[in-house]
Amino acid sequence: MKALHETIDYHASALDVARFYASRKYALERATKLGVRDTSVDVEGDPNAAFTTTIRANVPRERVDHHKFRRFLPERLQVMIVHKWDAPDGDSRTGRLHATLASVPVDLSASFTLMGEGEHSRMSIDAQLSVKIPLVGSAVEKAAAERAGDVFRTEESFANDILQREP
Repeated sequence: MKALHETIDYHASALDVARFYASRKYALERATKLGVRDTSVDVEGDPNAAFTTTIRANVPRERVDHHKFRRFLPERLQVMIVHKWDAPDGDSRTGRLHATLASVPVDLSASFTLMGEGEHSRMSIDAQLSVKIPLVGSAVEKAAAERAGDVFRTEESFANDILQREP
């Protein structure tokens, strides 16, 4: 199991960030930006209260950066990401994220805290990544952890671009 700790800074209020993550439209746009075309998004609840966003996608094997691990993967990776947001507590929110890959023993669980201060917010993320593949599991965990920083930076840039262009 590999521990990950990241922060994402937003140039928007905590409520605007929550609205961004509760948007089906932006979830689909994020998936497209990452090269994933076969995506469905369900949102339950309201960004002004507690809500859950569930993303299901089929990710082509060639989207996996590490070519030496591709041969262990199916043609398409069936990914499910459940992002549960608690109701706001003033200018802060907490929540949990759980991501799984069907047919591949990979599990990502995270807790996060979003702290708002006026028109700026910061999300602190504490995650645990587990890959249970005999012989190569620890190497896959290490490679995925290295890639996670890039994914968070891409997420930060994309979110801030959207949040700046939306009123």
